[in-house]
Formats: sequence, structure tokens, C-alpha cells
Amino acid sequence: EMSQRHAREARQLQDEYDTKKSQLQDEYDKKRKALEDKHLRESDPLHVFLRTLNMLQYKEKLLNAEVYSFEDLEILEYDDLLQIGLEDEDATRLLDMLIVTRGASAVARSPSSA
Repeated sequence: EMSQRHAREARQLQDEYDTKKSQLQDEYDKKRKALEDKHLRESDPLHVFLRTLNMLQYKEKLLNAEVYSFEDLEILEYDDLLQIGLEDEDATRLLDMLIVTRGASAVARSPSSA
């Protein structure tokens, strides 16, 4: 009788331990994944490029417009950038910077060259 109760309590404690350990492992995994995702997002070339330009406020707008990379950016024209929601001078700045980073052939006209 006594040893059965001990065995039952021991099993219960083991179960509680396993449950808690599993919860902590899940939390740890979630946090690690969130950090990795954040790091990946922040090291992607578009993010780095926008950060260099101090234009991260446009990242969400660009992503909403399905601009995920330089390649997507370089086919956009000045008017497209305005439609996405960039301010006039920021759009010009972005195009100028793209010309520098990608070569003039990749970038459509900007109003300054029109």
C-alpha cells in the first residue's frame, strides 16, 4: 500500500517534471526561432540597403507591394515608388542610390533626368 502510493507520487512528479521541461523547451525554441528570423530579416540585402539609406519606414510598404529584393526594386520607376507611398525626395534618393549600386542601365528614369 505504502510503496504503491510512493510509486504513484513519483510518477506524478516525473510527469510534472516532463511537462514543465517540455514547455520550457518549446518556449526556448520559439524564442530562438524568432531571433533567427529577425536576424535573417535584418541581414537581407533589401533591409541592409534601406537601413543604409535610413528608409526602413518604407520596408513594410515595399513588402506590401511585393518588393522583396534589389531585383524587384530595380525594375520600378519613379511613379511606381510614389504609388507605393514613398515621398518625392525619398523616391529620387532611392533611384539615385540604385544607380550607384546597380549601374544606370538597371534603373528607369527618375524625374531629375527626365
